[in-house]
Amino acid sequence: RDAIPTNVLRVGAIVRISNTSSYYEWNGSAWVSVSFGGGGGGTSTGGGMGFRYTYAGSGTIGDADPGAGVFRGNNAALASVTTLFVDLLEYGGTDVTAWLDSLDDYVGAVKGVIRLSSQSDATKWIEYTVTGWTTATGYRKLTVAYKDGPGGITATVGDTFIAFDYTSISGNLAGGALTNVKSVTYGSAPVDNGNSGTADTIDWTAGDIQKSTLTGNCTYTFTDPLGVGGLTLEIIQDATGARTLVWPATVDWVGGIAPTIASAAAAVTVVSFYYNGTRYRGYASQVSGSGGSTAAGGGDGFRFTYSATTADADPGAGTMRISSASYAAAGSFTLYVDLAEYLATDVTAWLDSLTGAGVAILGRVRLQSLSDPTKWVIYNLTAWTTAAGYRKLSVTYVCGPGGLTTTAGDTFLSFDRGGGVALTGTTLALSGSSVKLRDGAAAGQELVWDGTAWQLIGRKTGTALADASVTIQFTTAAQYIWPAGTNTTSNRTITLGTTGLAAGPNAGVGAIINVFLLRASYANSIAFVNGGAGAGTLFTLPATTADPVVASFFFDGTNWSLAGWEFLGTVTAA
Repeated sequence: RDAIPTNVLRVGAIVRISNTSSYYEWNGSAWVSVSFGGGGGGTSTGGGMGFRYTYAGSGTIGDADPGAGVFRGNNAALASVTTLFVDLLEYGGTDVTAWLDSLDDYVGAVKGVIRLSSQSDATKWIEYTVTGWTTATGYRKLTVAYKDGPGGITATVGDTFIAFDYTSISGNLAGGALTNVKSVTYGSAPVDNGNSGTADTIDWTAGDIQKSTLTGNCTYTFTDPLGVGGLTLEIIQDATGARTLVWPATVDWVGGIAPTIASAAAAVTVVSFYYNGTRYRGYASQVSGSGGSTAAGGGDGFRFTYSATTADADPGAGTMRISSASYAAAGSFTLYVDLAEYLATDVTAWLDSLTGAGVAILGRVRLQSLSDPTKWVIYNLTAWTTAAGYRKLSVTYVCGPGGLTTTAGDTFLSFDRGGGVALTGTTLALSGSSVKLRDGAAAGQELVWDGTAWQLIGRKTGTALADASVTIQFTTAAQYIWPAGTNTTSNRTITLGTTGLAAGPNAGVGAIINVFLLRASYANSIAFVNGGAGAGTLFTLPATTADPVVASFFFDGTNWSLAGWEFLGTVTAA
């Protein structure tokens, strides 16, 4: 009932089904029933990889050459034997030295299972685990430990079949218990594949998480993993950047289009694969440091095909269009979105949920090319109306270069709810960590539940940052502000430090830093860097970003990570 992973078994591997006392041998493509006795007169081959011998009997024990075609143990009771002494010649006179010397080829502590079975009586057998062997003149000494079986082996000439299985599996298979199966430990530290050069082989048998640093335009080759499962590859641009990739022909991409990897110097692209035994299903799960992609926003959404047609009509299954060809410029537009997304799922309920109450802006709509992270556009959603087979989303341009392609399924439409709820009355009971109240009239005042009490956070307040690359500390302030009118004179880096997080009432896991960037224009970029052990860039605000932004960062006890960011709209400093 349970599938056995045949990719880790060798030809000749034996499976014993304990609740039926039956045996099966793997022949390379199928399991074949085998017998360890019952043939009568010693005619049975015994199954598995092995040879016939004569047991010296319980009266002949000890470390000595047992004689041609004979074996003995170091104890009269077979169940108590810890060493088997086996002659280099089997019962028929064939020299089996090479076979005996191969019994410790497996690198594990337990080399396999050796089975002694009577050819004349299938009820007489015994199994041992083998942990090693030593050489001796004319014979070999096998270090063993009793595993299973009633024993009863007799001294009948040529009646004992000695079989060895490198990958013997024992236990009740209905319970899924497998032993002595070669394995590779996955899910631990990433395997560093080093510098790529112009050709790099990713050996997935070494681990399921790997990283490669691009030092040239590179062609990847994949060595298949031991079995099906998920794989992750972290790709890092070197200090030069703009390195390109050629993927193996066995990789299939979501939507049929290979992702454009982050191109900036030291930029990181994380690509995930699902290996199904023959092919890799790949998609880019994270792209950072590639310019416009960092301003892509967030939210949930679906894939569509962008149509360059601008007319108000049902765009067709899985398709969306915009009311103007000049959609990436200041102004108001209408998005015509079909009720079925690219993969034919009906998303009517999702489209009809893009609403709010008592607010002029319902949220942010983002259109992003999946094949090129530099092609995107963000709008404010102000209203929507129904139409037969599609919906009309009224939007106003916020930012983004546009450039969407008409490639099938290449446009990802996502929505980030940014509106609020109109409240009336004098009493409001709230609880839960996800509750946030915002007072738009107070220029961005927020009431946030911190898990213990409500905290009033004002976007007009915070520890001021100067025009310089600096390190900020949570123990100095939880909120920082770059006021309007203070523009960067060159690209700046803000490092989130960890000093003081080992002590104090606000220390350690769960610390959050908010940084409000309230400038109206950005002549240069601002990068936020993790000051923890993991290092690395967390978030980069491009020089072209027009609106004020708030970025929030979370400390997990070792490293800072980006908790989220959003545009603020028109906000002035105190």
